[in-house]
Amino acid sequence: MSSIRYLLAASVSLAAVMNAHAADYTSSLLYSQSYVYGRTYSAGINNAGQIAGEFSLPKSGHIGATERNYTSYVGVWDGSTLINVGSVSTMSAVTDINNAGQVAGYDAGSDFADARNSRGVVWQISNGARTTNSQLGLIEGINDVGQSVGTVYLGSASLFAPALWNGSTPQILSQRLSSSNPNFDMNSQANGINNHGLIVGDSYGHAVTWQGASLTLTDLGEGTAAAVNDVGDIVGSSGGAVVWRNGAKIALGTLGGMGSGALDINEVGQIVGSASTSAGKQHATLWVGQDVIDLNQFLDAQLIADGWELQSATGINDSGDISVDGYNASKNQYGVFRLTSAVPEPASWVLMLLGFSLLASIVRKSKSSIV
Repeated sequence: MSSIRYLLAASVSLAAVMNAHAADYTSSLLYSQSYVYGRTYSAGINNAGQIAGEFSLPKSGHIGATERNYTSYVGVWDGSTLINVGSVSTMSAVTDINNAGQVAGYDAGSDFADARNSRGVVWQISNGARTTNSQLGLIEGINDVGQSVGTVYLGSASLFAPALWNGSTPQILSQRLSSSNPNFDMNSQANGINNHGLIVGDSYGHAVTWQGASLTLTDLGEGTAAAVNDVGDIVGSSGGAVVWRNGAKIALGTLGGMGSGALDINEVGQIVGSASTSAGKQHATLWVGQDVIDLNQFLDAQLIADGWELQSATGINDSGDISVDGYNASKNQYGVFRLTSAVPEPASWVLMLLGFSLLASIVRKSKSSIV
């Protein structure tokens, strides 16, 4: 076997090995606030390491702020810098971030938010510009080319539908109907879309996909599909955290407790979400191959001493960096965390080995040219 072929084979093998072993992480608390001043949470992380979410500040004159006496903001944590992308109403939500510098979510017109009084919004991180959908509804996910998915309100008290936005006009998606579910309703929504246009979500208690030029609906069985990568692996919940891969549903397991749910998956196949422990607590969780990893083991000792606990991992990028939500019971505070992978992602090892193989080839040719 030539050295190049050998190193190519070795790079693929090493990538598989790297993926099969848990990475080491360093933890950073990016932002925290007391519940009485509103809420803070993360919605995901892109390949630039930017974490999107929401934070709140008390309104002027409200020292002892109550639930409605604060202003909510779309936030992006870029390194240690918090970018204020813009204010939103109290019951709005940030739901996703892509690799093109866009944040998705919805802005509600009142303190009660659902598809009847909200509009999907896409914000530009660079300048805070926002594009608001004309039709009432919610955006739940966005891909790197700007296609977004979610739910639209069809104008009647109980008429809702999953939808795709490829621009400002929604395309209504088909639903799983039955004799007991003859109409569109809030039991159906689209949650995520990959860069090939594969859409995942749920319809009347079943996880579903929409794909192809005609956006054909496929029923995956009971559960909900939360996210999909460009390989086509789908994660979500079906009696616990699962991944649908190559037509099979694979249970991911828990941390010794009764429940779990998967929220995101990267292109390497690493999955994040939350799982219950044997003590009944909900902990942020990473699934790598057969390993089920409690992310609290990577929490800085001082943060542990201060009372912090990581509850849910909301996103993972292709470098393995993770956005996490935490809670401090002693201080009644919520926090946004970044877990930074200390191990290069498999793609980096592949590129490094390819570089070595090229160098070896050059050296070999140089030697053969010496007379």
